[in-house]
Amino acid sequence: MSTSATGSARPRIDGPTGELSLLLAFLGDLGGRAVLDVGCTDPGLVGYALRKGALSYTGVAADEETARPVRRLITPDVGELRVRDLNAWSGRDDATRVDVVVSRQALHRVRNLPRLLAAVHHDLVPGGRLVFSVPHPMVTAAVGSAHGRGWLRTADYFREGERPVTPALPGGVPWHRTMETYLRELRLCGLRLDEFAEGLAGMDHTAGPTGPGDGPRWAVFRCVRA
Repeated sequence: MSTSATGSARPRIDGPTGELSLLLAFLGDLGGRAVLDVGCTDPGLVGYALRKGALSYTGVAADEETARPVRRLITPDVGELRVRDLNAWSGRDDATRVDVVVSRQALHRVRNLPRLLAAVHHDLVPGGRLVFSVPHPMVTAAVGSAHGRGWLRTADYFREGERPVTPALPGGVPWHRTMETYLRELRLCGLRLDEFAEGLAGMDHTAGPTGPGDGPRWAVFRCVRA
């Protein structure tokens, strides 16, 4: 069993969706904490945060279609929802800060990741945490690869940039980054990596864009504002 930078054991993974289980476990205690959801791709995160005692929930969605199912679940006394271009978003409109920022399968659609991470850093209280998941770089690299069959080559992995929207990467236009780029941008924006997971063999892994085998399908990060 691996341990985090804080010395705590990695949470046990239960249920069929390892990515979601780890994301929720990495969020930790939400009691009395203000939560900001960047992307709002999973309406279930609203109910989860409130059931766990979150003080408030604020959502930032990239478009109205994404915002609509989330808006039905929140009331003015517990939270609010805003629609913003995540590539141009510079943070909350007021001076208040949040304790936890969460983002599920959304940041790979953000072209200007450094700007967004700087906004997250600004909105977090010192010691606050950012927890997010993205498709694994091996998946985003393989989609639209020069190989033509959707299988991964080394050259495709290091070729960062836009990828086509496919059933494997639905939603907005995906942007491929290497793992090194994710880690570098987090560090430069003052967000210290506290825990990381990319799944275990046989969990949520099926033959897909990376070709046959049990390649990683997603990556989950927990970071702390330094």
